Amino acid sequence: LVDGPGAQAVEPDEMRAGLFEPLLQPRRRQRDTESIEHDPHLHPAMRGIDQGLEEGFGARSGKDVALEIDALFRRLAGPEGGPLWCRVRRGAGSLGATQVATAAQARSWIGYWRDVRGVPVDAFTLSEYLPGRDLGCQSVWRDGRQLLTKTYERLSYLASGTQASPLSSVPALTKTVREPEIAALCARVIRALDPRASGVFGVDLREDRHGVARVTEINAGRFSSTTNLLDLTGKHNMTAVYLRAARGERVELEDEYDVAEYHYLLRDIDAPPRILREEEFFDGVTDAREPTSTGRGPTC
Repeated sequence: LVDGPGAQAVEPDEMRAGLFEPLLQPRRRQRDTESIEHDPHLHPAMRGIDQGLEEGFGARSGKDVALEIDALFRRLAGPEGGPLWCRVRRGAGSLGATQVATAAQARSWIGYWRDVRGVPVDAFTLSEYLPGRDLGCQSVWRDGRQLLTKTYERLSYLASGTQASPLSSVPALTKTVREPEIAALCARVIRALDPRASGVFGVDLREDRHGVARVTEINAGRFSSTTNLLDLTGKHNMTAVYLRAARGERVELEDEYDVAEYHYLLRDIDAPPRILREEEFFDGVTDAREPTSTGRGPTC
């Protein structure tokens, strides 16, 4: 892995198991909760507000469960009504997640997962549905110093056509974006959580109906599935910077916001991922409606 002019490659046999422990296991510190718990940019779940069904409801009667779902839906949806976002609290790939427009839909969805998939009712949560752009911010830190930050947007999702919800956490098409306000927001949130943060942090955000980006998830200690796009575009390779920081090498970066706009990562099942510049996206694609030199359209 090489980053920048004159940088040295990091050979695998130089890596030791304990070398990255401080970065792979970010330190747990007392959170500065007062500075973030009322932040309008944080989704309620990120502010510690439990939107889930009361623990133990799975053992109660079906009527009690229905009443609890109805009451929670009304409280969250407010006078304007749904939709809301219903999902399983834990798990990857938007497990058990879908948009629900009414309390009846929420009851049916949760009931299906309980009866067919064996997921208890109190494993689910209801929260505000965020219909806007799906954004991500990944950054590398060392001892409270933010070294490098990159931002991106998820445009479409793998297997979305075969799921109840078109949304997922596994993107099929992602692009780099320049969003300095998003980068600054994510840095502020991470510093509030740990003033001496070290390692890699991935922050997921989604815009609400007013276009305000809301933090929905923070992943500490692991790279996102979009890392190839972030490594191979811009001035700095993010993984290489992470490794240099982990090895205790000098990293002459601080609050570096590195964005090469209009680059895309395209992924699909059983296909190698591709990184394309915007102008390359339709290379080799022929419009079947246009005649060829023979006067006919392209043949298959």
